[in-house]
Amino acid sequence: MSPTRTATLLLIALAATLVTTTLWRHSYDDAYITYRYAQNYATGNGLVFNPGERVLGTTAPGWAFALGLASRFLPLDPAGWGTLLSVLALAWLSLALFRPSPAFSLLFAALAFTLPWNLQLLGAEGFPIVALAVTAALLALPPDPDDARPVAAGVLMAAAMALRLDAALAATAVGVALWVRGRRLPWRYGVGGLLPLAAWLALLWAKFGTVLPNTLAGKRSEGGASAGSGIPHWLGYTRAEWSWLHRELPSAAALWLLALAAAGAVLLVLALRRRADLRARHLPLVAALASWVVAHEVIYRAVGVPFAPWYHLPTVAALLALAAWAAWAAREETRRWLAGRPVLAFAAAALLLAPIVVPGAGWLAAHRDRAPDARTALYADVGRHLAAVSRPGDVVAAVEIGALAYTSDRPVLDLMGLVDPAALEARVNGELPQHVAWRSPRYLVTAPHFMQGLLGPVVEELRPRYRPVATFSSPRYQGGAVTLWETRTPRVSARPSSPR
Repeated sequence: MSPTRTATLLLIALAATLVTTTLWRHSYDDAYITYRYAQNYATGNGLVFNPGERVLGTTAPGWAFALGLASRFLPLDPAGWGTLLSVLALAWLSLALFRPSPAFSLLFAALAFTLPWNLQLLGAEGFPIVALAVTAALLALPPDPDDARPVAAGVLMAAAMALRLDAALAATAVGVALWVRGRRLPWRYGVGGLLPLAAWLALLWAKFGTVLPNTLAGKRSEGGASAGSGIPHWLGYTRAEWSWLHRELPSAAALWLLALAAAGAVLLVLALRRRADLRARHLPLVAALASWVVAHEVIYRAVGVPFAPWYHLPTVAALLALAAWAAWAAREETRRWLAGRPVLAFAAAALLLAPIVVPGAGWLAAHRDRAPDARTALYADVGRHLAAVSRPGDVVAAVEIGALAYTSDRPVLDLMGLVDPAALEARVNGELPQHVAWRSPRYLVTAPHFMQGLLGPVVEELRPRYRPVATFSSPRYQGGAVTLWETRTPRVSARPSSPR
């Protein structure tokens, strides 16, 4: 291996190690919903959120199964595996981009391991999905068609779809590209993917009676609730993506990233147009990956769900790859002026990424060993408190349930209804307070930013029967506090007159 490749590998490994140790076991709240499924599977309670309740309430059942299986046989919990495997997926994705050059791979890694969007979502299934899908595309659509490995590509795509079903968009894009390139049905690729996927879907159906997660209905109900804002859904969705991009990144840096990505897209198209050999060898791969990202963005807007940043990691990866391509193209041009000084040329390319990488690295340093989202940390504190003061069967009702359930190991009544179809039906019908009163959980968790909507009527219904017993606050939580309530009246046994 050349010294350049060795140095690139070492730098990517160093970046991966730094990110892993800095944000170890930390993630966003929804990731802990999947972790909870994995936790229960690892401890022998089955792939469920609450033991005894067979509800497919995670969009990533394959990720939950993988984390649970790893935790069952190796001494590491699902949250630890989530951090480790998502960072390894980012590292693998960076290494998969060695084909243009090690310099391009390193430029991409510099962005991927410092962008706050990525760092806040470590533990998400989106990282291994992107790594698996890109690797499958590289195997299916290499520059020389004789080098293709369609069966292996199909198996990797099946793994990506098992993690989360929307990876079917990537599988379809690569399949169409194979069909166009070979002018025949890519049956080896199809069989390699469909057989293991069919087996996985059959297992899901046997376990849950469905292959579509209950979260889809829950998320669509959220989208419907926000439809009265007067803003077209697609525009509000795009605005939410922009808001998340510069949530922890200066607006100037976010704009610079978009500008570099646009420049990279133009340079890539020009390179493919000018050189027929490049177009013949690489256009199918580029077209498949681009079609996947575009279709992904269109479909998520079309199904009417509200924006969630973890679903758009493929788009983020594409932006970073295009920005890295622009910097790499600048390096190639600079090398002509600095003949014999490739290090200086790489430094010039790195300077183009510095406005993005430097603030991202600063954000990473500021969040060493603490949850990126203060709410997640507070809910984890509530969960640890409940684990210490409550009994194993005590039910706690809450809106944001991931970290709370994972750290408390208590049954949770999900007021949003993502893992509880009955609660979802009650919420949609405007009967959630009555449903919660009937369920009579031992504890209720309230947060300020839900009091004006979802939690307000619930608290009014339950206030005579519950009392606040603890509050949890943090300077990072905008001066508010999460409150834990406990029942002070006997459980109500009468069921409401209407079905819940």
